Amino acid sequence: MIEKYNVSGMTCAGCANVVNKLLSNVESVKNVQVDLNQKQVALETDEPLRLEDLSNALKSSPYQISSGV
Repeated sequence: MIEKYNVSGMTCAGCANVVNKLLSNVESVKNVQVDLNQKQVALETDEPLRLEDLSNALKSSPYQISSGV
């Protein structure tokens, strides 16, 4: 399944790379696609993700994730 989320704070390709790397470390996330222009991520997973887990993955960064799309 693919779940989409909004990510605020991304302004450049470097930001997108950091978000990709951090979210890739979340358990059960198989693939991350970052859309810098739309400020969104699409996460491929086998099971539903908890927004809290995704937020925790980004807590050491300036980026915020929220449900949406």
